[in-house]
Amino acid sequence: MNCIIDINVILDVLAKREEFYKQSKEVYMLSVYGVIKGFITANMVTDIYYILEKYGSENAKNEIRKLLQLNEVLSVTELDCINALELSGDDFEDNLIIATAIRNDVESIITRNGEDYRNSGLIVYTPEELIRKFK
Repeated sequence: MNCIIDINVILDVLAKREEFYKQSKEVYMLSVYGVIKGFITANMVTDIYYILEKYGSENAKNEIRKLLQLNEVLSVTELDCINALELSGDDFEDNLIIATAIRNDVESIITRNGEDYRNSGLIVYTPEELIRKFK
């Protein structure tokens, strides 16, 4: 199963956000053990690095290195940007993730913000839903 792992789930793990850490880490473990194939987009890497640095992570580079070992990074093309502008959602960043996923035949996304991807054509899972699917 190919899945985009949304920024909020990744940050739950990297920043050890207490309320969401356990479920999001279980998603990561599904990826580590090959139950799912986790993807991120190239622009997500820069966003995650920026957020980690902004909020005081002393190990942002190391965290990014680990992230890159666990997930395949999908390039973002000019066509993805153009297609994202044509999508109905109001959030360009979300639309860019959708356009990149579609171009790469990635059928699902794991996010805590499912509403953002409601009309995307992607199968949307919360971390809890994905964990239940494989238990």
